[in-house]
Amino acid sequence: MRVAVWHDPPSGGARRAFSELVRRLARRHTVQLYRTIDPGEAAPASQVSDVRIEDLVFSPRPQRRLGLYWNDLLTYRDLQDYDWWERGLASRIDAVGYDLALVSVLRSGQAPSALAYLQTPTAYYCHEPPRRFWEPWCRPEAAPLSRYERLRLLWRWPTRAVIESAIRRRDQRNVARAGLVLTNSEYTRGRIQAVYRRDATVCYLGVDPEYFRPLLDPPSPKRVISVGALEAHKGFDFVIRALGMIPTERRPELTIVGASGHPRMPSSLQRLASRVQVRLRICQAISDDELRLAYQASALFVFGARQEPFGLVLLEAMACGLPVVAVAEGGVPEIVRSGETGLLVPRDEAAFAAAIDSVLRDPKLRRRFGANARQDVDERWSWEDAANRLEQSLFPIAAGRSSLSQMECR
Repeated sequence: MRVAVWHDPPSGGARRAFSELVRRLARRHTVQLYRTIDPGEAAPASQVSDVRIEDLVFSPRPQRRLGLYWNDLLTYRDLQDYDWWERGLASRIDAVGYDLALVSVLRSGQAPSALAYLQTPTAYYCHEPPRRFWEPWCRPEAAPLSRYERLRLLWRWPTRAVIESAIRRRDQRNVARAGLVLTNSEYTRGRIQAVYRRDATVCYLGVDPEYFRPLLDPPSPKRVISVGALEAHKGFDFVIRALGMIPTERRPELTIVGASGHPRMPSSLQRLASRVQVRLRICQAISDDELRLAYQASALFVFGARQEPFGLVLLEAMACGLPVVAVAEGGVPEIVRSGETGLLVPRDEAAFAAAIDSVLRDPKLRRRFGANARQDVDERWSWEDAANRLEQSLFPIAAGRSSLSQMECR
């Protein structure tokens, strides 16, 4: 297959996951990656090897300090311009004659407008609908804002509403135009049906078990870890409150690894941890090697995110031989087998605390869960298997384009 790839997501799990899939797709097919760069910044290093890259320039308007409504107007105009910019990108891709175009989410959270303009057959990998439009815990108001920041959100409500309405309408339009919608879990498939009235094909993601692996020496049973963006919907406050309910003499230290998020979240979590007497360490902007070491130094992975669509960090922790205690929401039950690789509990702090305490107090149970977790990763969650699932989903689209091309040549 000859595949054009277009994605411009923010940093995080969606970018890492899609890059892993594209990397493996490129080993078997001809892949051209299109990406946008700001002329004022250096081109980012490629996260995908064996892929030809074409950098395309888009220049957003510079924001003004204390610009308020003016900055919102600039943002709205940038959204309009980016839509036209993607129209040009679609023409560029169509002119080459690829078998298909594989696209993923944009930084704004919406499906790319290229889906609406491409004549080349398209597949859209939807990691999740833009959750801030549908789930209150993903709204800006859910963050630990200062009084001024809350007033600022209130002042900006009229222009925010216009911008969000434009993004939502465009997102709906673009997903409707996609030839095929792919996603990461049965849970997200249900959300896509509810939001877009479209069916989706589930292509589960994976993990690199050669990179994320257990250490031979057992970690300290007094240390647990949680990983995710430092945002309200990741449920770190829930985890901290639950840990505070464990008797002091058995209460473990919590490490939170956060790649990005609201700037006030670390201090907010530290205040909460101090109030409930939980020892908390927050690590930000660390390397993959440091993340792996953080997993390996922990005895248990705890996960309190709200309605998480998939949970790539669950697989990373399991590959490192960590048992998991998680809230049974979203796509998590599709990954964690309760009673085998960890424990799933309802969103109840006392139940969550009891589950953590029971695993940490039982070394045999902890070893069994950890060994099962690693075995489950080896058997079900490799990136090669994920790439195979993606490839099998894409073949019918590419075959349809190839058949049409052959008919046109006769």
